[in-house]
Amino acid sequence: MKKDINSILKKILFLFYLLFFVNLFVKAQEVDDFINSIEVQKYLLLQEGKDATGKPTLFYIVDESNASYPLSDTTYFTFTGGKSNSKDIIIYIIPMNPLQRAISLAVSDSDDPSIKQFTNALINIRTLLEPFAAGAPMGANSALECKGLTKLSAKIDEINRLKDAVTNRTFVELFNSMKNAPFGNKDNASASIERASKELQNIKQNNDLVAGLVSETQNIIKDDLTCPIQSVGLALKVALSDYLQSITLITEERKLKLATLQEAFDLINTEYNKLNESAETQKFDKYPWSYKYVYTLDKGKIKNITAIVSDAGYLVSADAKALTSSSKELAKHVIRVWFKNPKVFLSVTPGLAFTQLTFPKYGTSTDPNGQLYITEESSAEVFKVNFAAMMNIHFNVGDDTFFPILQFGGGPIAERPALFTGGGFVLRNFSANYKNAYFGLSYGNVFLWNQELMTKRPGDLISEVDDLNDDLEWRLIKGFNPYLAISFKF
Repeated sequence: MKKDINSILKKILFLFYLLFFVNLFVKAQEVDDFINSIEVQKYLLLQEGKDATGKPTLFYIVDESNASYPLSDTTYFTFTGGKSNSKDIIIYIIPMNPLQRAISLAVSDSDDPSIKQFTNALINIRTLLEPFAAGAPMGANSALECKGLTKLSAKIDEINRLKDAVTNRTFVELFNSMKNAPFGNKDNASASIERASKELQNIKQNNDLVAGLVSETQNIIKDDLTCPIQSVGLALKVALSDYLQSITLITEERKLKLATLQEAFDLINTEYNKLNESAETQKFDKYPWSYKYVYTLDKGKIKNITAIVSDAGYLVSADAKALTSSSKELAKHVIRVWFKNPKVFLSVTPGLAFTQLTFPKYGTSTDPNGQLYITEESSAEVFKVNFAAMMNIHFNVGDDTFFPILQFGGGPIAERPALFTGGGFVLRNFSANYKNAYFGLSYGNVFLWNQELMTKRPGDLISEVDDLNDDLEWRLIKGFNPYLAISFKF
């Protein structure tokens, strides 16, 4: 029986210490996070910016405020629902160019959505040695007597002019223009999309004109080119055909490059259209031009929202041969949202308990005849300063500093198990220099267990010390045993 009670008492103490150490290491459980959380009535606005070190981060604006603050690794909010008592918190995000940034929101422990990867065909652009100068492929003087050369010269001049108007740099600059298109404002985004569309269309028209001129030139060679000397005419046709084939190769390669740029354009254009469509449906919102997320909150629940901002990593090579994508995480923030203010909440804190108690202690002694007997030591007052784990039930009275508490705790007193029960108050956030500091005072009763004799009495003869130990059991000391406790954190 004695061992059973002893085991139960040890389990009780272990439970209190377990609660205490879990509280120390699992920060998500800290009451301080709730006490210092930021109140939100309706919505949060998130937008990208840079912190004091220049590192990309997300900034937040609460409700109607104009002040923005950077999110920390974990930021805590309390949602009240405002006058409408809404249960839905709204998160707006200022749009970002998808070629530059990707943002994902994951609720609770959901997997973060990955950024879509694009692979594009490798486009090979060969540097071609033109078989002819900008004029015409005129060789021997006898060829000057060939018919159709004037038409051919004009067509080739036009082909060269159009071909030289579009270079690798043209494709690179257009991609960079699309990548740098601002998305935070609808008008700016619309103007950038329209400008990119026109530039892309101009390159397509240029390529189509070159392809058309090649076809026309081929018809002139076939139908109109004749020379007095047959061998000269044959050599001229072969040289012109090789030249036109090289131009055709350039136009085909540019079609592939145009398809790559078209894919990049479709990415920003699709995002723009989606935002534009959303802006119509949420035109009465505070931020119609935004990504809008709505999360329903429940009492007693915490909504964990992980926001990840990544560099989309879209790049085009210097020679415009390839478009690649490589995602890189830039910032990760956890937003924890409580629903309204609970009237009662729990906190486990370290504390010092001051006690002054009396209790008997039993031992053994030997009489003049050498007989062993039980002795009782003098019942002396024992003053102790005890380290204890205190479980405090806070009552929210509408003050962020003062909280009445009911207290339960556990800890050893003079090697004896003890339970503390009492009440008092806790002061939190009383110093601007210590955001999560608290100090509490409490007073109450200690339930202390002591080893008492079951059947024997002081003075009884025993044959060995084990006879005494076997007769001892843990019993609760009766009466009021006061304690004074201090809880603290700085």
